[in-house]
Amino acid sequence: MVFLALTRLGFEEFEALRKAGAKLALWVNTGVLIADELARLRAGGLSVTDFVRPIDPADHAAVAAAVDTIREHHPGKRVWVES
Repeated sequence: MVFLALTRLGFEEFEALRKAGAKLALWVNTGVLIADELARLRAGGLSVTDFVRPIDPADHAAVAAAVDTIREHHPGKRVWVES
């Protein structure tokens, strides 16, 4: 499965799932994590992709477009979106 974290709170929810043993790839909104955090996660073997442009969590079309992009890269995988 793939988790889309749009905010810091969403990332913290992802971390709780990951620490509980969930096997998830992470796609994260720009600005949610700093470069050091991204590097640490990747060095730990986690599949992490950070968007270049910000996604407004209140913009349903923008979130849907982000999910479409994720599905292009992870065909057949379920995508969890922070809500």
